[in-house]
Amino acid sequence: MAVIDDKLRDLEQRVAKIMQMGGEEAVARQHAASKLTARERVAILFDVVDGRSTFVELMIHAHHTSESPMMAGRDTPADGCSAVTCCADGRPVAVIAYDFTVMAGSIGQNTEMKGHRLRELALDR
Repeated sequence: MAVIDDKLRDLEQRVAKIMQMGGEEAVARQHAASKLTARERVAILFDVVDGRSTFVELMIHAHHTSESPMMAGRDTPADGCSAVTCCADGRPVAVIAYDFTVMAGSIGQNTEMKGHRLRELALDR
């Protein structure tokens, strides 16, 4: 069980780091410019049912796959995009929010794949 506990702890730490988006300084710059972060913008939309959020973020562990030397060692939490399913006004919705705290909201290959997959899910459901 210790191995599983270690893996769960590692997963929790990785998710916590991803949830910090581009880091405290980048989030502070967004707020200083009177702007919300991607997740804050999405949170405004979703419903709360029985005290629980309907917000589910998909593919949170995505990161850039660029082989460009300029991207070597660069961290791109969630590849700068929140792909979310939630309920808004009781209706299921799919939302893509670009995270301007990560590389100014630029779109990478995995961001495009996340958007494509979210559109597939929305059409299917």
